[in-house]
Amino acid sequence: MSCVELVIYEVKAEAVGQFIHSQAAVVEDLKKQAGFIEYCSYRSSNNPLCFSDKVTWADKESAIKAFEHFKTLPSAPRFMQCIDKVLFSEHFELTVSTKAS
Repeated sequence: MSCVELVIYEVKAEAVGQFIHSQAAVVEDLKKQAGFIEYCSYRSSNNPLCFSDKVTWADKESAIKAFEHFKTLPSAPRFMQCIDKVLFSEHFELTVSTKAS
């Protein structure tokens, strides 16, 4: 069963430009990880420095392994330099799903 990783964080105001480029590099590195399915990033409607990333993995094991391996990705140091603080980070497994008819 798939697993979703949700991370909510704030970017340093002075690093927004660098963040956009470093985020693209992180996505490319994540695509190479076993079990990767999808990456979505959202920007807060109320706080332009607040972002939420949703990464979908094939299973919980892949999600945990990628999370533990993240800091070793070539793109991770530059990306993390842009982050002011992580507000939330957790893995979730699907319990209910519905779509508009």
